Amino acid sequence: MRGRIRGLSTRGGGGLAADVVVTSRADGQGYAAALVFERDGVRSTRELVGEACDVLADAVAVVVAIEGDGAANVASDAAVPEPAEPAATVPAAPPDATAPTPAPGPASDGAPRGADRGESRRARPRVAVRAAGGVEGRGAPGLTGVLALGTGIRWSRWHLDLELAHAFARTRRLPAPSDDVGARVGLWSASLGGAFVPTRGRVGVPLSLRLELGDAVASGFGDASSRRAHALWLATRLGVGLRIDLGQRVTLGLDPSMAIAWVRPRFAARTPNGEQTVAQAAWIGWRVVAGVEVHFP
Repeated sequence: MRGRIRGLSTRGGGGLAADVVVTSRADGQGYAAALVFERDGVRSTRELVGEACDVLADAVAVVVAIEGDGAANVASDAAVPEPAEPAATVPAAPPDATAPTPAPGPASDGAPRGADRGESRRARPRVAVRAAGGVEGRGAPGLTGVLALGTGIRWSRWHLDLELAHAFARTRRLPAPSDDVGARVGLWSASLGGAFVPTRGRVGVPLSLRLELGDAVASGFGDASSRRAHALWLATRLGVGLRIDLGQRVTLGLDPSMAIAWVRPRFAARTPNGEQTVAQAAWIGWRVVAGVEVHFP
């Protein structure tokens, strides 16, 4: 990166001294450059930020060109990593070639247009599509497998999610001697909510809160009934997860969560001993799923 900034900004002559200090940002979101100019004993400063080395190098070149002819001496107090994605190699200009002088822009805001574009890309929300699978317990079906499909909007630290889930039907029976009576119980649900996601590098920890509404479905068997029945499920779901970004578009996730029920599904059967509960969701249930998420664009 040092070589690139020298190649873009060195013009020679003019009595202007420029010093640029490039550091990695503490939050891992790009780089920062502090520019110090001195002409005839008068010093002035500029500060630029960018999410990629090439964007920051272009920004430094524009500011140096605006300030006047000079040479940028780059020093870094932290190792500056190369970009993760390979960049196309630009052929060096002939020794006698002179780079065109960039058109001066308004210097009052102190931020070149290249840096503004980098910040806007980072702040722009992205659409995510997610698929996950795992297990859940203490719901109306009991311990069973679950599949989930979801979509959402991703900002740098905040997520908004809509998810559809299906807990596979399990057989629930009455205790002996009425164990020939029971039902196949499953659950379809939809949840809407958000998450705050503290991150460090490629790793994030989503702290989520969602409202979940579902339909528990039971198909009875045995002496009692063979009819199909439905019951409402309403719960608040709290979760603390783990996310690992594999690149710009793909993220792996592990999402344990706890459901606090407001309305619990209950299915009962009539027997010679009276009405007995076949299946009922607990007040507090749990779910653990792992999945993959793809971001657009």
